[in-house]
Amino acid sequence: EERFAAQSWESLKASGNPIYETAREFADVSPDKIPAELPADRGVRHEVDLAPGSKYCVTRQWPLPRDQVKAIDDFFEGRRQAGHVRESISPHSSPTF
Repeated sequence: EERFAAQSWESLKASGNPIYETAREFADVSPDKIPAELPADRGVRHEVDLAPGSKYCVTRQWPLPRDQVKAIDDFFEGRRQAGHVRESISPHSSPTF
């Protein structure tokens, strides 16, 4: 609960942030409480059909050194095991927090 105190309307107003008035205007579309975890997995909600034999359209301009690739892979594997990242079947996506 205490981590959400810094995200309250009172703290936003007290900070003098100019976005406060706009945020209050659209408060009806903002949740009152920020969820502590991801919503339940609802399965595949869309699919992307690729032509047989086609390849990914997104490629890196410069390959990363192996140690950086391993560090990134280890980071996302840890996040996946913690339930913060979901696997995507889309060939055009990145891990999603």
